Amino acid sequence: MATFTIECEQSLGYSHFGGDVTTHGESTVELTDEEVKTLVDLIREKNTTDVDKLELMEKHPDLYRKLDDAYRSMARRTEELYWLWDGYDNGYYEYDTEDLMDYGSVKRAVLGITMGTVDKKIADEMKLSSVNGVYINEVLKGSAAEKAGLQKNDVMVAIDGQKISDASSVQAKVSSYHPGDKAVITYIRDGKQYEATVEFQAAAQENGEVDLNGSVVFYGARLMKGEADTLKGLGLRSGVRILSVGSGRMAEAGARVNTFITHVNGEAVSSPEDVVAKAKKASRAIYIEGVDMNGRAFYFGFGK
Repeated sequence: MATFTIECEQSLGYSHFGGDVTTHGESTVELTDEEVKTLVDLIREKNTTDVDKLELMEKHPDLYRKLDDAYRSMARRTEELYWLWDGYDNGYYEYDTEDLMDYGSVKRAVLGITMGTVDKKIADEMKLSSVNGVYINEVLKGSAAEKAGLQKNDVMVAIDGQKISDASSVQAKVSSYHPGDKAVITYIRDGKQYEATVEFQAAAQENGEVDLNGSVVFYGARLMKGEADTLKGLGLRSGVRILSVGSGRMAEAGARVNTFITHVNGEAVSSPEDVVAKAKKASRAIYIEGVDMNGRAFYFGFGK
């Protein structure tokens, strides 16, 4: 999967409820490698990023629908979510073409921390003026955050001067950067405010790549070797934990977080590398069997 940015500030005409309807701002969308290749080829062939000229709606309706959903999420006015004037079809998308042309896919920036919510107890202990910000539970080894000097128990309150209120606002802000970009992180430690400059790193994206936290990428999901005690409690000899689902084929097929893959195409697996290897051998489809935390079996599959 690849993530890239759609930016737009466009008047769409007048809605049926009255008033000028405009979109403004930016949104991100995740695409498969095949969809990114389609975009790259079309942009190069037609030398434009205008959706109408790319003929996405006619020739690639599923891809168009993804971009259309991201476009709608930028809508400034609530009424636009319910009804848009016919002039909507004249909307204009502007892709992050520099990334697409340079890399063939957009590289996602990561900070390399796990985060928690700042509650009143933490705010009091850290002498914070509010419960805004995020509590750093862990700084991943070798990550951009570690290199910048951030530590466990720090509280992040701003990125490049923009205040952050929770984990989702951190993720949204970080997603606006590219690997290699720098930003100033404002954080609280021992009741005092500090600043650190971080240089973002690239997230693992391809199947089989290992992320900073040791998880392995598999069709948008992140996999980890199952913990021995947990597997024993479920009556399993081996299994691979689904650490996160993402938005790729695993998510579309029905994968769920904190469940365990036990077989791929009928063969037992004991590590994320096993999952990737056995899926790679499949000629057409990948069939997943597993067990959830309650010991219930699950099954799903998807095409390669």
